[in-house]
Amino acid sequence: HTLLNRMGILRLLDEMFCKYLLSPFVGTTDIDDLAFLGAQVESVTFPDALRRVGDQSFEGAALTTLTLPDGFETMGASAFWQMPALVSVDLGGATGVSTNAFRYDAALSEVTFRPDLGRLTSIGEGAFVGISATTATIPDTVSTIAEEAFSKNPALTSFHVGASLNSLGDYALGENDNLATFSVSPANDS
Repeated sequence: HTLLNRMGILRLLDEMFCKYLLSPFVGTTDIDDLAFLGAQVESVTFPDALRRVGDQSFEGAALTTLTLPDGFETMGASAFWQMPALVSVDLGGATGVSTNAFRYDAALSEVTFRPDLGRLTSIGEGAFVGISATTATIPDTVSTIAEEAFSKNPALTSFHVGASLNSLGDYALGENDNLATFSVSPANDS
């Protein structure tokens, strides 16, 4: 009984910590490696000043949606890996999607690449392995999609690449058995 109470208190503290930690720190620009590893928080509002999220910062966390600020820049390797409840992601101003960033986020069905901001230039190795999106439209600003970036996504049926893509890595779309449409922007001369 004492262990149960301690576990309940620890979970409550974890939820309170994660819910309120970032909101009062409106000037927070960085979240360090492993900062919220396995946190059971379902919602976080990132400050507009946030520019970087470190390696494995939210790995295994319980977030259901993720919206990065328009001024966001970089994420570390595996920053949002294995988040089983994550359904939608808005990449904000990210300049790149890191290696294994959203790998094995099985519920992830909607990824907004923010072509309106024109900042995303690369998608790293294994970045979106094992997600459940049915379509992916890569913005014109992306020049590199690394190996295995979108592999093992059985729900993926349509994939479009933009004008700047000049490198599509090995196995980037491997084991996507239902991929029926692959299109390239007419402006892409690569």
